[in-house]
Amino acid sequence: MRESPASVGQRLLWLMDHYQGGHRSLTQQVLLQRDTVDACRLRDALNLLGERHESLRTRLVERRRQLIQQVCPSREPELDVVDLTGVRQPVDALRDALAADLRQRVPVEQWPVRTTLYRLPGRAVFCLSMHHLITDHSSNGLVLRDLRTIYEALASNSPPELPDVTWQYATWAQWQRERLAGESRRRLDAFWRDTLDGASLPMLPVRNPEPVSSGSARVHLSEPVVRSLRALARAHRTSLFAVLLAVFYTLLHQRTGQVDLTVTSLFANRARSEVAHTLGFFVNQVALRSQLDGDEAFTALVRRVRGTTIRALPHQDLPFHMLPPGIVRSPGGRADQVVFQMLDPGTTRGDMRGAHLADLEPQTRNARFDLELLVVPIGEALVTQLRYTDRIFDDPTARAFVRDFGYLADRLGRRPDDPVRDAISQLARTGAPPPFPTQTEEQ
Repeated sequence: MRESPASVGQRLLWLMDHYQGGHRSLTQQVLLQRDTVDACRLRDALNLLGERHESLRTRLVERRRQLIQQVCPSREPELDVVDLTGVRQPVDALRDALAADLRQRVPVEQWPVRTTLYRLPGRAVFCLSMHHLITDHSSNGLVLRDLRTIYEALASNSPPELPDVTWQYATWAQWQRERLAGESRRRLDAFWRDTLDGASLPMLPVRNPEPVSSGSARVHLSEPVVRSLRALARAHRTSLFAVLLAVFYTLLHQRTGQVDLTVTSLFANRARSEVAHTLGFFVNQVALRSQLDGDEAFTALVRRVRGTTIRALPHQDLPFHMLPPGIVRSPGGRADQVVFQMLDPGTTRGDMRGAHLADLEPQTRNARFDLELLVVPIGEALVTQLRYTDRIFDDPTARAFVRDFGYLADRLGRRPDDPVRDAISQLARTGAPPPFPTQTEEQ
């Protein structure tokens, strides 16, 4: 066994979970479906997968208030096989089983993964459950790719063709510690201090200071809507992410009346080519600040958000939670609790071979933040999902929020040269709620 300090991101996630009472399971799932699955071959594939990625055999333990990585030797996978062939509603039973698995914590101090094979009539679904401390969204896609490749190679008695893993996660964590020290750390601090000085979070009203429940609401953005948004992104040499983030700022402005808005987003944090194929918890939460002028055209906001995103990318190494204290004003809440996120379509966490992953998608019902707007590509369309806690939203308010995002995405995509206030005024005429009172006004 080899020991090394946990990465900065791992320590922050561990501390956040500790201070939130440890109520969230922090379980991540990767799903693989086939008509049939050979359990012996799957065990062999999992064994090879563990040899390839140290994170799959890395325990995380607390010692003297420090989090330590313990890279363990490979061991025989413990594969649970659950037979649902005799169940009356096997798909419902599978969905319930996956949801229950997601709520169950993976004991990362003992072993970081849990493996289950579900057998249904005419098909089998394998679920690899991992503690979030060893993986993130991009890593989920990598482990799915590698598992699929290894399993299929074993079936054809050929060696798996996979790119080399140049750095294991512990090596990257050591590089990160050096990166976040000395002169490089001072440069990162200076950039974020200049960028965020005086910023404040969206001041949405607090309905319940101690949230006890979470939920989700979604809206589909159709192919024509997405085409207009993509055309707008191309016209301004930016990404769909930046255009949709500008829509999000517009909606937050409508709800709060604020013109200076800061939200956070989860960046992949894989700038080093050595970790292109490495499994681990790399993701960083990065603050994105923009100003909004209702008299300006939406295109002006898109250009401003483009600049914000471009400037943030080379400075994403420094997690939001390590910024010098007091930079972002957060009266009545934490500035990391309003999040915008767009998933990469190339890093799906499920290979369902014709089935709709959404049919078995309990993971999206887990709210990690008070407000997280998650955009998921589905073919040429987009699904926009709001995950929330009852600290800010109740169910009707959440449905209205995501509905209005869909309206603004459509309206602003079709008429991007109109002033932002025109879209907001039209939104009000559709029955949108009036802006929330700000924290200051409530006081």
